[in-house]
Amino acid sequence: MKEATAINPEHAPRQVLLSINAKLALLQGAWSWDLHSAAVYCSDVMAFSQNFEGTKGIIHPEDLEKLKAALSLLPEMTIGRLSFRMITTFGEIKELVGSQVQLSEIEPWMAEQYETAENWEARLRNQAQQKETTFLRLRNSLADTSERHADAGSWYINKVSGETWYSDNMYRLHGVPPQSLNAHPHTFNIFIHPEDKVVVQEAFEQAFSGELPLHLDYRIIRPGGEWVWVRQITYWGFNNQGQPVLGGLLRSLQEAQQLQAQLEASDLQLRIQQQVLQQAEKQSQFGYWIMNLVTRKTNFSAAYLRIHGLKTGTVATQSFFLNLVHPDDKALVAERMKNLNKTHELPETEYRIIRPDGKVRYLQLSGKLSVFANNELVMVAVANDITARKAQEQTLQELNDTVILQNNTLLQMEEVGELASLVLFPDGSMRWSDGLYRLLGYRPKSVEPLLVIWRKSVHPADLKVFNDNFNLLLNEQLVAPFSFRVITRTGVRLVVLSFSSVTEQGRVAMVGILQDLTHRQDQERQSGMQERYNRLLEDVSKDILIYTNTENTILGWNAAAVAKTGIEKEKAIGANLFDCLPALRSETFLAQLNAALEGREVQVQKGRFQYLPGPQSFQLSPHLDESGTVHGVLHLVQDIARELDLQQQLSERLSFIESLVDASVDRIVVLDKHMNYLYWNPRAEAY
Repeated sequence: MKEATAINPEHAPRQVLLSINAKLALLQGAWSWDLHSAAVYCSDVMAFSQNFEGTKGIIHPEDLEKLKAALSLLPEMTIGRLSFRMITTFGEIKELVGSQVQLSEIEPWMAEQYETAENWEARLRNQAQQKETTFLRLRNSLADTSERHADAGSWYINKVSGETWYSDNMYRLHGVPPQSLNAHPHTFNIFIHPEDKVVVQEAFEQAFSGELPLHLDYRIIRPGGEWVWVRQITYWGFNNQGQPVLGGLLRSLQEAQQLQAQLEASDLQLRIQQQVLQQAEKQSQFGYWIMNLVTRKTNFSAAYLRIHGLKTGTVATQSFFLNLVHPDDKALVAERMKNLNKTHELPETEYRIIRPDGKVRYLQLSGKLSVFANNELVMVAVANDITARKAQEQTLQELNDTVILQNNTLLQMEEVGELASLVLFPDGSMRWSDGLYRLLGYRPKSVEPLLVIWRKSVHPADLKVFNDNFNLLLNEQLVAPFSFRVITRTGVRLVVLSFSSVTEQGRVAMVGILQDLTHRQDQERQSGMQERYNRLLEDVSKDILIYTNTENTILGWNAAAVAKTGIEKEKAIGANLFDCLPALRSETFLAQLNAALEGREVQVQKGRFQYLPGPQSFQLSPHLDESGTVHGVLHLVQDIARELDLQQQLSERLSFIESLVDASVDRIVVLDKHMNYLYWNPRAEAY
């Protein structure tokens, strides 16, 4: 035998020794690899020679077939280039690349050194058997554990030999200790429920004889009398000798049925809740969305989509819905959603949206934090469509504003028009307005509005009229307006009361309007007296009195004007001043009349009135109201011819007396009551 020689990496050429299927092959050529040795030993199994010096490893599984094909060609030819990968004992993958590769003969000393193929096969078989035994034990333990957790058992029957095997848990399922009964095809038939036994045995016999698979649910009775549902599933196969084998799996359905019942009950409850929720969404106009705060996945309900005017099934995101928010509210909603991911809070928020159809809706959004079964935080948000409520609130606000305005208007009307109102119901109850309280001398709402309190304020002479009319009203009979007097703190007031029938909240009521006629009566009395006085003044006055408005239409024409102008009053009233007296149409008189229409007094002494002989004086007085507005002009024309004659006579007499005084030899001095000198004669002057 040749002595073994170690390979020197620096001088020996690189070579590859392969062991495939327990056969050695030496490959030589120009090899290159990223290793620190000149020789490589590669095997298809994890088994290496202890005498080899160099790098050891197994052939990469993906390159094994390629390498086998190359080895089949090498006895006949040289391969120009060959590459494959190996996995070293350190777990590193290295690539071996060779050129001009050829198969070299294995020398006897090399075969002896690296052991024979038979030895390798024996060792490999022993290792495989040990691994298989260990694996089978582990697998049997795992199978038993799995069967116990799955509440199942397994078995098989050799159709040719009749050999039968049952797992330990097969016995436990039937309530007996493992392997406590002889194993044969009918070992557990005695446990089948009497009502199911015939059907189960017939089905089993047909499946066994026809080599058919079987899937069957039936009941078994355990030794304690407890019965449970089981499921039998069979299959056919062959052993190593090619004999048909029937295998089966028996599983208890008790826990599964309980879980199924619970699942069905939960599913039914969930369906009911979903239907109730969907109905509530339709009735209450609200929708919801659920956001997983960990993954930020959001699910939107169908009602939430409908509220936003979207069809069911529309794929949408929070950003999509944010674009539907009204521009004035978008910043608020965006801030709420931004804070949601930070604080996990979603406070109640009201905002508007503009749907794709252009309609504006009001929404109220509120959220609540919850925890899922996997301990993940979720936000459940409910959006309520409050458009109808907002419209009602707006309508109610408008109605309230209208009522307040009407009440204020009514108060103003009552104050200005001296009015008051009341509502009389058939049961005798009443409601008084603030004006009626004030009329009777009470503060508003200070006393209860009762008829007996009102009667105390009625004048005794009018009490019968008051009671008679109210008795008719209490019998739901309308009465004509009637007047009576009430005694108040400011004196006796004359009022008139009228009623009309209305229906309020399903009840017929009488609404009364009361008007204070005291001031009007006084004004009418004063107006009548003033009118009689003016008429008397016009008739008594000997001067011409003419009254014209701002359009120079004659509204007043007294008796003196009729007598002195010869124009009847009926013809003058309503006529234009210059149509009735055309001679007055001069520039001088027009200027004077316009000055009077501007609010200035105009007086002309010793003038000429074209329709009267002799001299006259006339006065134009503007008629002004409290604000200073001119409403007309009063023309006063006085005949001063007699006054001028008297003045002439008086002047002549005074001249005569003065001449007598001047001729007197006595000293004469005239003083007024204040001792001022008025006159002295020449003798007094000479003195």
